[in-house]
Amino acid sequence: MYAEVNGTKVYYSVIGSGTPVYMLHGGLGYDHTPFRPWLDPWAEKFKVVFYDHRGNGRSERMSSMDDVTHDTFVEDLEALRSFLGDDKFVLAGNSYGGVIGQEYALKYPERLLGLILITSLPVFDYGELIVSGAEERGTREQADVIKNEFPYPVKTDENLARIGKIIFSLYFHKYDEKKLTEMSEPMIYSAMAWDRGFQDLLPGWSVLDRLKDLKTETLVIGALDDWVTPFEQCAKRLYENLPNSELMVFEKSGHFPFIEEQTRFLEEVGDWISKR
Repeated sequence: MYAEVNGTKVYYSVIGSGTPVYMLHGGLGYDHTPFRPWLDPWAEKFKVVFYDHRGNGRSERMSSMDDVTHDTFVEDLEALRSFLGDDKFVLAGNSYGGVIGQEYALKYPERLLGLILITSLPVFDYGELIVSGAEERGTREQADVIKNEFPYPVKTDENLARIGKIIFSLYFHKYDEKKLTEMSEPMIYSAMAWDRGFQDLLPGWSVLDRLKDLKTETLVIGALDDWVTPFEQCAKRLYENLPNSELMVFEKSGHFPFIEEQTRFLEEVGDWISKR
């Protein structure tokens, strides 16, 4: 399904009923499909909203994203919320989705019942750890891709898809080919969105000096084997700088604890949502 928001068409899907929970996917350049079917059981008690950010996934492609900012994504979310008729909701963002989530919470705190930051970050200042991590835990091919291609413009959707297929196993604590395939096969890639995010928007971005103003009740979720948003640099710093936060740590997960420790994630994060 599509919603017209701020001059573009955004793809969305809604399952279940109850407390609205909006899921913000990571990337940029990826889409919402890594959340599914892993979070679908939440439909038994929540209204779960999945969508692809503008220019990402199944949402309308743009001729240019040069004018797109983090605030653009924030306003798209606000427009989608209004379109779906949810006065208040819980907002959950994975990875880059948490970047957008933090910006939304700072601008529209009155809309939120709670904020969940899943393996996200407050500032991108640890790029050298990603490179060294790939060299330590990955194959030579993976390390070469991370060092020579990952931080640079990918230019085409096909190239981003190729890179993803090479490196996605690094995102997991334990390699499981079935789970990896189930997560990656449905994904629709957007090189333009990737390049806008990682070449233009994320470098120099930091929310560290503003986290003191983010008063929304926040659940910070970190994973001890997360290669791309390392626990010490990301979840721990978020928790230490957010005045109204709780920390939940997944010891046997990489970047996607809702996949690798699905049962615990559904139950414990679901309990937290139910209390809002």
